[in-house]
Amino acid sequence: MTKEEALVKVKGYLTDYLPWDSVDEIDEIIKALEPNIGQWMPNHIPGSMLYKCDQCGYDRGAYSFKYCSNCGAKMKG
Repeated sequence: MTKEEALVKVKGYLTDYLPWDSVDEIDEIIKALEPNIGQWMPNHIPGSMLYKCDQCGYDRGAYSFKYCSNCGAKMKG
């Protein structure tokens, strides 16, 4: 099942039980639940080993983490 098919199915289930004016809110909720994609960026401090999340600016001491522990963004690469 593709992501689009899953969204259509979830939207169908929700609209069966919610008033029609809630459909726009459902779209906003689904968009808010989509994961952020980010990457670790050097913080440009000379001699620093810290990398910064480009989504929230959180400094992290290692480049190898797959997720930002502050905002939850999944890191590319």
